[in-house]
Amino acid sequence: MRSLVPARRRTTGDSGERGFTLLEIMIALVLFSIAAALVTSVFVNALGGSGASRTGAVSDAAIERTTAALRDDVARAITEDRANSRLRDPSEFQSAVRTNAVARSTDPETAGATLDIDDVVVATPTQLALRVDAASTAAGVECVMWRAVTEGTSFVIRRTVDPGAACGGGAIESKVLMSADGRLASVNRQPFTYDLLCSPSACAASRAPAGIPCRPWQTRPGEAVAQNQRRWVVGVRATLVSSSMAGKSISEQADTTSIAVRSRDTATYRAALGC
Repeated sequence: MRSLVPARRRTTGDSGERGFTLLEIMIALVLFSIAAALVTSVFVNALGGSGASRTGAVSDAAIERTTAALRDDVARAITEDRANSRLRDPSEFQSAVRTNAVARSTDPETAGATLDIDDVVVATPTQLALRVDAASTAAGVECVMWRAVTEGTSFVIRRTVDPGAACGGGAIESKVLMSADGRLASVNRQPFTYDLLCSPSACAASRAPAGIPCRPWQTRPGEAVAQNQRRWVVGVRATLVSSSMAGKSISEQADTTSIAVRSRDTATYRAALGC
């Protein structure tokens, strides 16, 4: 028998479209909450990483700028007296280089005058001082000092220029080329090592090192070149570390650059060393 009760039907609006059910709305809210949580997490991590890089990182760009400046300084290393060739007697030059003797000018205009033939003034793990051709319009040479030092809460690589040959005579230029947060300070504390033409234990210039072979020798990290060994230095190595921080996590990448001292990479200088 056919039912006399009419079946219930879902009503629609004038447009003919039905509304969302309660279940559909709840599912949409859950999905939206999950998506919002993921976006927030990514955003917070990005902010944390960028903040750390601003305050604690040593960028690749800073490494490149520092290395380029160091290359330029080492390339210009030469004393005014050597540049002007006032020391003309090869035997006198050899004696001065190998035995640390006082060099005397053989130039007719300055005969007998004491000459300075040392372009590498200081060579330690944290400090490098060079006499170089003056980059300014001033004649002669200037002293360029590189220092790896702590300044406040930061560890920096600072380049200082002094007028004339006297290092430490009053800076005309001083600039920080690299700076690291205190938590990253240890990575660049001793950035400089050196290439010599003999073992540091044997090439003391207080005597002519007869029988000692002239072969490349690199100082160990943290090892300084003694004052009477400076004339055996033929290259500078700088190990600089690019660092990045994200929260408490630190990642580092070391880059070592080797730079030859051009003024000493000559047959005359090597012959003076007995090579």
